[in-house]
Order: sequence, then C-alpha cells, then structure tokens
Amino acid sequence: MKKLLLIALAVVFMSCGGPEEKSAGDVHTEHQHQTAAPTGLALNNGVKWKADAATNTNVKAVVSVLDAFNASSARSLDDYLGVATKLQVSLDKLIGDCKMQGPDHDALHLWLHPLLERLDALMASTTADEARLAYKAVDEQARLYNIYFE
Repeated sequence: MKKLLLIALAVVFMSCGGPEEKSAGDVHTEHQHQTAAPTGLALNNGVKWKADAATNTNVKAVVSVLDAFNASSARSLDDYLGVATKLQVSLDKLIGDCKMQGPDHDALHLWLHPLLERLDALMASTTADEARLAYKAVDEQARLYNIYFE
C-alpha cells in the first residue's frame, strides 16, 4: 500500500514542470499538484508569456462568466455559489484542454494556482459577505491573465 501511494505521489509531482519533455499531444489534466503556490508571476523579460489558442479561448470563457455576473444585480450567497460553479466548469475545461509546456506553461501555473485557491474559498463561503470578498479576489486574479499572457 505504501509503495502504491509513493508511486502515485511521484507521478503527480513529475507530471508537470519536471525535467522530462512532453510531446505536443500530451494533455495536461492536473494543475493542482503543488502544495504551495509558486510566487513571482512576472512578464517574460518585459513581454507577455505565450499561451496557446485553447488556453486563450478558455480564459475568455472564464472572463465572460465574470462579466455576466458583474453586470447582474445578483448578490445573494446562492448567486455567488452559482457563479462559482460556472467558473469551476470553465476552469475544468481550461485545465482539460491544456497542452502548453515549458516556461510559458510554468508561468500559467503561477496565475492559475492562486485562481483555483480563490475559487475554492468562494465555494466554501457561508455568508454573502464572505462570498463577496472571495468573488472579488477571484475576479481580480482572473483579470491578471491579460496582463501577463497573450
């Protein structure tokens, strides 16, 4: 049993950002493998990181969910939890479609990991005020994408 657990953990930690090369056809399905969010999201020597078309399309879908919610007057706890579910679906698609690799992919993790943490906090909210603050953090993190990626 311990060997199986160790093998599973090794696979998770080596599946992304490790030294081995992945083919362009490999699909990356797990983005939450790190226990601590890496720090230091910054431009790539003053220019934006390159994201693939699928990632850009999926991020636009996430931002569309945020824009629609921001344009509405819905602000109950149920409203926030509903938008959290929609965001989770959009992020699941983004993660499922991910084929990026290399430094650009690593930079994507620096944006995505905090976004997923903030979304988890939103989904765990128990009051409308708590949800409002968590939603604001999700919205702010999601909108950083266009600052750092093209």
